Amino acid sequence: MKKNPAVILLGLLIIITGSTIFSQESKETKLSETTLSNDLSYYNKTASQNKLNDNDRYYILQKIYDKYKNSDVSLISLEAEISKVKPAKKPAQAEATPQTNTSTSETTKVQEPAVAVNSSALPAADPAKENEVPAKTLAESDIKNYKIDQGDILSINVMPAKELSVESVVKPDGTITMQLIGVIKAEGKTVIDLENSISRALSVYVASPKVSIGMKYFNKRQIFILGEIRKPGSYPFKENFRLFDLITAAGGLTTTAGKKNIKVHRGESLERKTIAVNLEEIMATGDFSKDLVLQSGDIVEIPKETKKVSVIGDVRSPGSYEWREDLFILDVVSLAGGPNDTAKMNSVKVFRGTESARQTFEIDLKRIMDGETQLDMRLQSADIVYIPKKPLASNQWFVSNLLPWLSLVSMVFVIITFTNK
Repeated sequence: MKKNPAVILLGLLIIITGSTIFSQESKETKLSETTLSNDLSYYNKTASQNKLNDNDRYYILQKIYDKYKNSDVSLISLEAEISKVKPAKKPAQAEATPQTNTSTSETTKVQEPAVAVNSSALPAADPAKENEVPAKTLAESDIKNYKIDQGDILSINVMPAKELSVESVVKPDGTITMQLIGVIKAEGKTVIDLENSISRALSVYVASPKVSIGMKYFNKRQIFILGEIRKPGSYPFKENFRLFDLITAAGGLTTTAGKKNIKVHRGESLERKTIAVNLEEIMATGDFSKDLVLQSGDIVEIPKETKKVSVIGDVRSPGSYEWREDLFILDVVSLAGGPNDTAKMNSVKVFRGTESARQTFEIDLKRIMDGETQLDMRLQSADIVYIPKKPLASNQWFVSNLLPWLSLVSMVFVIITFTNK
């Protein structure tokens, strides 16, 4: 299965930068040449294994740089790595600026973007409305669609007026403050929407302003899910939000997802604990009281599990075989080398489910092999196909299997009798 680059970036950033994404760097953590060397070694190894492109590499290296820039550690080796993948500057293009009437209502023009945006921060919790709970990955290409929240720290760059560039924290009322334009609503907007709002407000004072916003720090009012999930990324945190709710909001598990050992990583990077959840047991028993209530900042990891079906009994190569969605009994018997001559083909059994809730199906495989393929049965993951043996044998089986042994025993008996005389 092809790996999602956003998932690779998220996992890599969690391990390398630690608190850069999820929390402030712990004051007790001692940064040194050794820690930088370890971070770069891990970055090079993972980037090479997952074939990350230059944009992804540059984004990760910038995060490492942010981690060390205020320390006493020499950054020569890090800057050398950054220079290898730093994007070339594109020639400036003339930006089409909408013609607006800028008469006397400057204050109105500043406030207009804020009024136009609904300040309700988070989408509805209804998992069925997937478009209302958009996944937000940490890949650079997706940052522009991230919805800004209270507590986020924004790095706002303004060109050509660099003096207006600022780092700003989104306040509890959802606003930020900038020179010239004052208070502007940020909460609930995407990064690109806020860039456009600030550009429009600054155009009163600066000719053709170019505004770009980077996420210096993400607040912790979100939950991350990665691994074998259809829409990996981060989702808004809500009170009483459970693991099953998050999986539903993220589009559900992939066909190769392991349900027995889902991991939930909780807490700061230095004191993180891991909680194991058996989702398969919860779904089988219907006991949703065991469904874990998630906390803000949790990281949910869905492992990959190769699903199997088993073939036992009178086949040439009994064992476990990889399951797929379009696997039928005839397919898996063929994978097992086919039935032996002694197999009772009209009484094949399929066992499905756990011991406490097992179902048994009886299939006439002989009729299926004779052409009645409509009788074939689609298998599910963990099914067991049992091919019984005929109750003691036809004449052909007797002649081909038992008679040679009886002849040998008779010969040995004759030799022993003759020798004793």
